[in-house]
Amino acid sequence: GFMYLMKWDWTLLLYRPFQYRLKYNTNLGLVGYAILLIVRLIPFVVLLYYKIQHKTNNKHTYFFLMMVLLICFPTSLSRGILAIIYLPIFILFVPQLRKGVNYVLLFMIGLVVIFPLFNNFRYLKEGDFKFNFELFNSGHFDAFQNFALLINEGIVTNGRQLLGSVLFFVQESQWENRPHGTGHLLGETTGYSYLNVAMPYFGEGYANWGYVGIVVFLIFIVFLNAVFDAMYAKIKLKVWIYSVYLILIGFEFYVLRGDLMSSVKIFTSFGIAIGIVEILLIQRKIRI
Repeated sequence: GFMYLMKWDWTLLLYRPFQYRLKYNTNLGLVGYAILLIVRLIPFVVLLYYKIQHKTNNKHTYFFLMMVLLICFPTSLSRGILAIIYLPIFILFVPQLRKGVNYVLLFMIGLVVIFPLFNNFRYLKEGDFKFNFELFNSGHFDAFQNFALLINEGIVTNGRQLLGSVLFFVQESQWENRPHGTGHLLGETTGYSYLNVAMPYFGEGYANWGYVGIVVFLIFIVFLNAVFDAMYAKIKLKVWIYSVYLILIGFEFYVLRGDLMSSVKIFTSFGIAIGIVEILLIQRKIRI
């Protein structure tokens, strides 16, 4: 089913496609694209469930890991999705990362080495792959600049951007003037020629309710982090909650860079994948 949705293009298992290309070149159209985003995450969720419940590795562990590598091979993913999927895997398989400064070191290596390396993999299929650090001199780190420009332009929508993010699944044909992502809105307002623009989490707060919105968004993310950290430290979590906690570790980097609409779409895909595995487990359709 996974390969059917990708029109049996085996190269997509290795090469990262540009999102617009995959979005409009999937069997079943946009519905197929939405299903594809969920289906490819199910092996990853199954691996999380199994590894959380079985501390030692066995043949089943390695089988699930191989399935994840097959369907979600690192070079076929965007760097944001790569972090969301592989940070939990590293943490579960290398528990030493949870101790001392090890996780901080992993983050620094990721920023300085892994981030620029996998930026070049997007050009692998065109044969233009070379390891360099050119992205540090380009627009990859434009989030703060966009945040400052948003405030300078005084773009405040009184909650409309948040509503658009929450109701992202409503098609434009059913919602006239449906909001685009906040980065897209900034680009349109300021005359950018390229509208696939990042907008950091705190910029999303400003775009909704000005400076009050920044405070509200800050309180929400701090509260969410505090709740999950407290639960992790003191309570034996249910497997699905523990899985969400691990996914949020990598996802927080994504949402902080933004924008919020794409973040909500991605988290929804992960949430549905977890829900499918949980339902199948409850009905004993699969065993983990």
